[in-house]
Amino acid sequence: MSGNDTSQPIWPPSNFELWPLTRIAALVVNGILTLAFIWFLVIIPIAHFGNQKRKLSTVMISDSYARRWGLIVYGKDVIRLIENQFTFDGYRICCFCLQKAQFEYKDILSVEAVRNPLWPYGLIWAFFSSCLCGIWLHFWPCIWWTCDWGYYDGQGVRGGIWFGSWALLFILMCFRTRTAILLIKYQYHSESPVCEQYIHIKGGNCYDTENEEIKTLINKINAFRDHWRDVDNNKEHPSLRDS
Repeated sequence: MSGNDTSQPIWPPSNFELWPLTRIAALVVNGILTLAFIWFLVIIPIAHFGNQKRKLSTVMISDSYARRWGLIVYGKDVIRLIENQFTFDGYRICCFCLQKAQFEYKDILSVEAVRNPLWPYGLIWAFFSSCLCGIWLHFWPCIWWTCDWGYYDGQGVRGGIWFGSWALLFILMCFRTRTAILLIKYQYHSESPVCEQYIHIKGGNCYDTENEEIKTLINKINAFRDHWRDVDNNKEHPSLRDS
């Protein structure tokens, strides 16, 4: 039967005898995508960020995976305490780069948990990533269908899988982006501009900015800040030590 047969069923029977190039190509593409997903989302995070944790564990007060859409690990954010210094290290798997910020605790103006901003590039990432996932999903039926738009190809079903999963995943990715994240505002001196640092934290893979794990971390950072401010005030005003 030809691909133009009007009696073609929506869900055609399986066929393991016909192997057109389109079917072979689809399965090859899916194999490559599957290996890429495993490599970038499983092997590299374990190998790279596992080493970072061992190196920094002695001075960490917080470490958390940075997750895109709350699911896919793409980095790790580490907060360290070195005397009176607040040090942030943000490792990013996409470019193997290190985002870094260091300032004294007394420079911290405010610490709060906010919902992760939905940046424009986040929407672009979600759009194309959900499309790629849809393509990946809609090629899996090529295991039992011929994927040549012929009688033994359920192209309507596969198209529904692609566009349906694309739309659903795009919405979920945008929604999952809005998880809790730490926002620290700091200023090196009174004349310098106010800087902002967004940091992924433990307990942040949720939508509740008031959960206990986040509150505990904020209280710890504020306590360090207040301590070092008191130390500086006592240095500047010795009379305050006995007050």
